[in-house]
Amino acid sequence: MLNTNRLSQDKDELRGILHAINSNRFSGIECQLDLMFAGSMFEHSCEPNCFAGNWRRHASQPRLYRALRDIEVGEALSISYMQMPDLYLPFTGRAVILSAWGFRCTCPRCTCQPELTRAFVCPACSAPELCPTLPGPDVRELRCQKCEHNAEAAYVTRCLQVESLLERLAEGSEEPAPSNDVDAAGDANLISFYHHAAFRVPWQTMQEGPSVENLSQYAGAIEDIIQCISRLTDAQNPNLLELYHTMATLETGNMESQQHFLELERAVMMHHYPEEVEKQDGEIWSLCQGRGPHTRPENMADTTDLDGMD
Repeated sequence: MLNTNRLSQDKDELRGILHAINSNRFSGIECQLDLMFAGSMFEHSCEPNCFAGNWRRHASQPRLYRALRDIEVGEALSISYMQMPDLYLPFTGRAVILSAWGFRCTCPRCTCQPELTRAFVCPACSAPELCPTLPGPDVRELRCQKCEHNAEAAYVTRCLQVESLLERLAEGSEEPAPSNDVDAAGDANLISFYHHAAFRVPWQTMQEGPSVENLSQYAGAIEDIIQCISRLTDAQNPNLLELYHTMATLETGNMESQQHFLELERAVMMHHYPEEVEKQDGEIWSLCQGRGPHTRPENMADTTDLDGMD
């Protein structure tokens, strides 16, 4: 006779196991699933002090964790459980994603910092830096990060109305827009290109990939993404490394612009992967001396290829 209680317990146990696996994993190499053991001990933060990354990692190699900045003695080690573009979402969007882990983030970005990814155009100085002073959907004070102007209530209302309209459009809502939101549609120019709703556009263009027809648009999208991420974090964030490399490749015919992105790429490498910079410099020096590349084991991949970087 089938024991339905036992079957129910087995299903609950299986759900618990699957949830634990899903909450402690990274996307692996060649469609493998990487379970986090030491990595599961890291706290989450929307502005972490560490990141999980290897320059090039083979399936047999362990995952490395590197510091993003100097870490104080006694400070908890943290990584982000989310990646871009989710990490660019405002507080409410990130909170929904993090609820799958069963906690609410209390990092500064989620508790006390201005919401930089909800940016509007400042009415005083026209900078795209007018942001809620605190995270959360109920905050109605917008202050410019450049000139420190506090927007008047009527202007705040217009900004929040057009933001709400864009959110409904992104969700595919079929509900008719109220009359005040119809007016807000004409205020689309209030949205800064730093706003998370605007960020979705270049990100989608990048995800679709380049073609002969859209090459200029593709390059412009990557430049917009670089500006947004640099503003949110800093210009040496490891998420920018592949973007700098891509822009340097796209700017092959423009020596000055290509040099600019190559220098940005090298700065990130020096900050986060200094041992790889030393290897590459050794290769270049050997080639300049006419010795050819260093002899390397046959199973060692070309370290100049970014495609396999975690």
